[in-house]
Amino acid sequence: MKTTTLLFFILLCVRLHANEVANPVLHFASLGEPPAALQARYAQIGFKTISIDINGDSKLDVLLCFEDPEQQDATDVQSQEQEPGVLSWDVYVRNPAYTAYIISSGVEIDGQISIASGLTFNPESVFIGQITEINRFGVVSLDIQNPKEGPSLATIWAYTWEGDHLKRQKLAEYQSSEENPIFNKYLAEDKRTVLQVQQVTP
Repeated sequence: MKTTTLLFFILLCVRLHANEVANPVLHFASLGEPPAALQARYAQIGFKTISIDINGDSKLDVLLCFEDPEQQDATDVQSQEQEPGVLSWDVYVRNPAYTAYIISSGVEIDGQISIASGLTFNPESVFIGQITEINRFGVVSLDIQNPKEGPSLATIWAYTWEGDHLKRQKLAEYQSSEENPIFNKYLAEDKRTVLQVQQVTP
């Protein structure tokens, strides 16, 4: 029995450490095994990065994303429907020992974890702090969809850290032309969190 328990503990430790990295920038640059041309773009343009406390433990975590202006296609339907400035960020959270960063395994949406999803928000329109509606510390973001027909639809999302992944919950959904109390509470100009976006190179 003791041998089984010890083996389980060892496997658990290996799994936890496998999901941790010392340098988020180098890890982010290695994702997807990009070809040499893309690696050159990484070195030329760099990554956008934000240092924030995403889970309220007073440790600075790291968000990273890659945005290549030459790859932005104005004819793309999705880019036309989504508000400009919204980016998908990979999340790296400081571990409790402050020795490495835990790699987010994805975003839990309706009970299912999507590894293809990141933390999506516009750095100029976001709130980070205590969210009273769910009694959790997290990130509040705004998503506005502009369909070709019909009114624009705004959705306010709350993201919380769940130990090794994020969880997304809907706080409000409304026509963007309307006033909304949740928006006024977290995302009005005097309520937003001011973030400093920096550029780093691998």
